[in-house]
Amino acid sequence: MHSDVRTLYLIRIVQLECRSRMADALQSFDLSTSQYAVLSILDRRDGLSAAQLSRRFRVTPQSINTLVSSLEERGLISRREAPDNRRILRTTLTRSGRQLLAACDVAIDAIETELFGTLSRAEFSGFRHVLQKLAAYLHDEASIPA
Repeated sequence: MHSDVRTLYLIRIVQLECRSRMADALQSFDLSTSQYAVLSILDRRDGLSAAQLSRRFRVTPQSINTLVSSLEERGLISRREAPDNRRILRTTLTRSGRQLLAACDVAIDAIETELFGTLSRAEFSGFRHVLQKLAAYLHDEASIPA
């Protein structure tokens, strides 16, 4: 029998607490954590299609379309036909979306400062390195066809 707490359990505890704090902070902006994630992704990779977003989130196209539609209705994103394929709608942040994202980022930065402020710079740097390495591995693994 395992005498120590499993690493996956520790990751889950941290993940749940981070998500809870993010949800609380984003509530004042009338955004869910998923909506915030979409805005953040589009800030870094503008012009993604709903299909590309659904793959990133590992959800069905229908689920991402509901999410994207709610953001579009609020004027935070816009969708336009791709010039090379009119069936593909490219999603971009609007000016309002960028402004809201910037305000949300300030709130999320405060949460990160509080949560990770207990770590030294070296610990935090090492922690981020490990997370990036695991994320890259999991991304590559998910991209390999079965």
